Amino acid sequence: MSQLKKYTCSKCGGALIVDKEQEVFNCPFCDTKFDFVDFHGEDVLGDAAKALHRMEFVAAKEKYEMILKRDPHNFAALRGLVFCAGRINSPQYIQRIEKLRKCNIPKMRESISFAKDRALEDDKEYFLRLSSMLDLYDEFSDLDKELDELNTQNKKEMGKIMNLTDRKASVNNPLTWTDESNSGNTTPEEEGDTQREDFVLLAAIVLFFLVGLFICIYLLGSLGVLIAVGAVLLAILIRVLSSFSLEKAKEPHRQALHEIHGDMSENAKKVQELSQKYEESYFELKKLDPTARKSSSEDASENTSEN
Repeated sequence: MSQLKKYTCSKCGGALIVDKEQEVFNCPFCDTKFDFVDFHGEDVLGDAAKALHRMEFVAAKEKYEMILKRDPHNFAALRGLVFCAGRINSPQYIQRIEKLRKCNIPKMRESISFAKDRALEDDKEYFLRLSSMLDLYDEFSDLDKELDELNTQNKKEMGKIMNLTDRKASVNNPLTWTDESNSGNTTPEEEGDTQREDFVLLAAIVLFFLVGLFICIYLLGSLGVLIAVGAVLLAILIRVLSSFSLEKAKEPHRQALHEIHGDMSENAKKVQELSQKYEESYFELKKLDPTARKSSSEDASENTSEN
């Protein structure tokens, strides 16, 4: 249903009854042509703000552009276009720097450049401040990428250490051949079967050693005993050296992990400092918002008149 409002013609002073649904209309007395925005600019801005809040960015952009055709320096419309470009539904959305991850930053920069060229001198500072906040986000984004790389390196180094740990375990306990991928998923019955298999294998190894020792003694006498003992000692030495070398092989990876964790801690510190700096810039941006200043002055005027 159409909405009618009464206005006065600026040319002849005649009474005008304007339908809000009309985009262009003429004065019935002097035939002066008027645009919808001439009388309904505030309504258009209100509708654009509602569309923006609902994230209907195409519809909001059309309304802001309609305002700018009649008023090229309108701050609310210029800022609205910036928010439409960045897919931001309100000034409060950008209060936290991490929120900008979901925004179209390149498009925002293009729109900010356009707004700075069109804005009144008093309003330019707002868009300059907003542009500097995007610069802070670029630094934040670089730190984000660096953190992703550090996390990837951390996983790789941890994987290498775990692999060496598994190899060391297999050297120290050659009977433990259980697949690591199945660890924690075996039933008590399966664990019992594995223990029985290990016991049988250990008994077979002991029996094999005793038979070998008997053959050595039978064939070589006392020399055979020495050979058998030497073989056992050699096996133990090889096992100890292998275990030691595998433990030693972990050192470079541990050192790499230490450096990675240091870099991650430094990264977190930089992110915290950057976030604080961005938050301060956001509050400065709010102070530069002419619509907020206008609203505050109107509220003050109303309170004064009431008193």
